[in-house]
Amino acid sequence: MYDAREKFLKDQQWALNIARDEGEARGRQLGILEGEARANTRMYLKGRINLLRQILKLPNMPDDEFGRHDEAGLKQLEAELQEQLRSRGTVI
Repeated sequence: MYDAREKFLKDQQWALNIARDEGEARGRQLGILEGEARANTRMYLKGRINLLRQILKLPNMPDDEFGRHDEAGLKQLEAELQEQLRSRGTVI
């Protein structure tokens, strides 16, 4: 009886360890994918902002300045540049 209980507990611990390891691996994978998605979004916004700045005949924004903005800040900057174009009568 003791051996069966001991085996059961070891089997349960083994199953928990496997589940934890799989969860950690999945978490790392999702973290990498999320990081890549954020990087892609930032690169997209950087391209849009620089294109809008070129249309407005402004210099491209330096990389270090991009680094100081979070995603929301970049979206706000893009919206401000679009508004500048609209105020000039340029439709984008």
